[in-house]
Amino acid sequence: MQVRQFIRISAQEWQMDFKLKSACHKAVAQLCAEKPVNKMEECLKEKFADGEMNDVNDPGSKCRDEVKRVLDEGAVDIQADPILQKTCSLDIERHCIGVQSGNGRRS
Repeated sequence: MQVRQFIRISAQEWQMDFKLKSACHKAVAQLCAEKPVNKMEECLKEKFADGEMNDVNDPGSKCRDEVKRVLDEGAVDIQADPILQKTCSLDIERHCIGVQSGNGRRS
């Protein structure tokens, strides 16, 4: 439960994820400088999805790897992505009412 809570908070405070912060500081400066701090992780996800991270001058492209890791964590547990969870909450309640949580299912 504490790990899940940490993942949720780190999605809102991207700097709490040390790997993401250290790998993506250049990408944040180049691609997300206009965004508020609490939207940095979402900005990085958007830039990743749009293919814009391919142009970032980031040695070893570690930022892309870290953003992919964060996205993969969100795919396993919707609670790891608070924006997705909030956006989909009505659909989850409507379509997943009898689904048990865990193993990538409803959380």
